Amino acid sequence: MLKDTEEYPNYLEETKKAMGLAEEDIDKHSLKHYWIKRLLRLYVPFVLANMTVGVLLNLTRFYRYTVSQIVLTSLTMRTVYGNRVLWYIMTQCILYFLFYISYKYGGTEIHRWLLLLTGVIIYILLCILREEGSWKYNTVLCFPIEKFI
Repeated sequence: MLKDTEEYPNYLEETKKAMGLAEEDIDKHSLKHYWIKRLLRLYVPFVLANMTVGVLLNLTRFYRYTVSQIVLTSLTMRTVYGNRVLWYIMTQCILYFLFYISYKYGGTEIHRWLLLLTGVIIYILLCILREEGSWKYNTVLCFPIEKFI
């Protein structure tokens, strides 16, 4: 069960640190730096890895991707090989969005957690209704549960 933050004073601090939120961001109710911190930590490694894969495929497997193809697919978060958006990148962005909404509009810790849980359950139901692969949603409940423990 979710513990009161007065009983466990480090719970809220640990949650904020885990999501990359600075103390002053939450205290001022300003999450304006949240997106920069979160997306850069997700986006930059993806772009670098995707560009590296594109170059290595050109060198080792006789693929002929142009520099513009490699850069364009990397910047639009699509893979060089297969030209599709990676599901885990999109899922992580959705979870970041749900966390942002829950902290922006949830008043107390329990309200924030319930908003986050509701958003994750809606995401799971939408994936099931769209007949997405179970790998897209079978572990996303870990995200709000971690906040609950």
